[in-house]
Amino acid sequence: MRIFIIFFGLTFVSNLGKAQIICPAELTQLVNQSFTFFPKIKEVENEVLSSKEKLAVNNLNKNPDIGFTGSYNFVMPKISFPINGKEIQFAPINNLNGTIGTSYTLFDFGRFKANITKTKSELQFSETNVDAAKNELAYQVAAIYFDIIYIQKAMAIQDSIISYFKSNKRIAEGKLKNGD
Repeated sequence: MRIFIIFFGLTFVSNLGKAQIICPAELTQLVNQSFTFFPKIKEVENEVLSSKEKLAVNNLNKNPDIGFTGSYNFVMPKISFPINGKEIQFAPINNLNGTIGTSYTLFDFGRFKANITKTKSELQFSETNVDAAKNELAYQVAAIYFDIIYIQKAMAIQDSIISYFKSNKRIAEGKLKNGD
């Protein structure tokens, strides 16, 4: 039994290389051109680019956010009251304010990691969609290519049949003229 399994395995492995189909160069060129010009391929490639950008944006959430705010207020009329003979101003006429603030997430309870994982899986899904769209388009181009070749061969066969019947017709007409 072992010898049979080893023999079968070696036969199978040795025939793998023989089972490969040689693709005509013209078909390869047509398939590559279809990848360039077919809009569905461009669409799924753009999905891959947007997924990569989404991943880069999600990775930015690791960094702290820093914000700066500045404001200017002109207060008129001047707010002042006389107290004990002195005039005390409660607010300046020209008021400048500035604020710097930062925020950083200390605990996100796995939300950041889940977003990164989700975005990576979306990227992988987009790349798989590109491969699937290219395979589908290559299959369609190859089917059309081989259909055209089949039709050309069928036309050649029909032309040979027609020429055969024409030659038989000439022979039959010659026999008819000669009285055979």
